[in-house]
Amino acid sequence: MSAERLARIDTLCRKAVADGDVPGVVALVARRGKIVYYKAFSLAFGVLTPEVQGKGGKGSAGTFEWGGYFNTQYFADPREKVIGILTKQTQGPTTDKTADLFRQLVMQGIDD
Repeated sequence: MSAERLARIDTLCRKAVADGDVPGVVALVARRGKIVYYKAFSLAFGVLTPEVQGKGGKGSAGTFEWGGYFNTQYFADPREKVIGILTKQTQGPTTDKTADLFRQLVMQGIDD
């Protein structure tokens, strides 16, 4: 995959946010089992690296997560082949721990 050509996605996403078409964008491209491009524009997005996973990260290396508007949470753990989606309706910063506890309970539910 051409990094130069994939960089065009940056322009597309930045323009959509700047023009007010969307409040934020998360773009992820994977090919042949590897993430080749991922960026967040105005929203929270992350990928768990092997280094972080070894220090107690939540999930397997390669797990990706997104936090959206109204504190909606999404995660996908490719090694465990599990996803979790939690939708909420809260605005702004919150002390709510639902997302962390939800992920813990999902992962604890794996019994194979």
